[in-house]
Amino acid sequence: MKILSRKSTIIIIALIACALGAYSALNLNNTPKNPVLQQAFASNIEQTKLADFKQDYIILDFWASWCQPCVKSLPYYETLFADLPPHKFAYVAVNLDTDPADAKQFLADLNLNHTGVFFDAEGLLQRSFSIAGLPTLIVLDKQRQEINRLMGFNPKQQQNLENLLVNLNTN
Repeated sequence: MKILSRKSTIIIIALIACALGAYSALNLNNTPKNPVLQQAFASNIEQTKLADFKQDYIILDFWASWCQPCVKSLPYYETLFADLPPHKFAYVAVNLDTDPADAKQFLADLNLNHTGVFFDAEGLLQRSFSIAGLPTLIVLDKQRQEINRLMGFNPKQQQNLENLLVNLNTN
């Protein structure tokens, strides 16, 4: 009798383990791959989290008011991305200044009043995406995986980015 109850116990434990494994597997898709997607940031737009964006692609432009190349890159990118279909592409300028007032003054000085900004004073997005220099532009796909990264700002990169955007827009 002890052998039968021992076998029954083993079978019950095995069934519980299988059920827990199946439950865990089903819930894996509900867990964000990158928790920073759920992190809320101070923002000058309606969205405050990357997870709020429903577009196929998110373009993140990391910059700061003290970044000299950003004086040219931000206006260029705002103009370039303004022509993209808004239902497919979202553009967010991620500011890394410790004081958002510096970023707001920088935007005002460049007449970039319509640029959507996440203020990342604590550097959470910067660390999450391993940003080593500014400006850095990252393109994320629908699964919020990085598909392109541009460090710095130069004409060759601009042409490569424009070609990528044309390809993404036609797919």
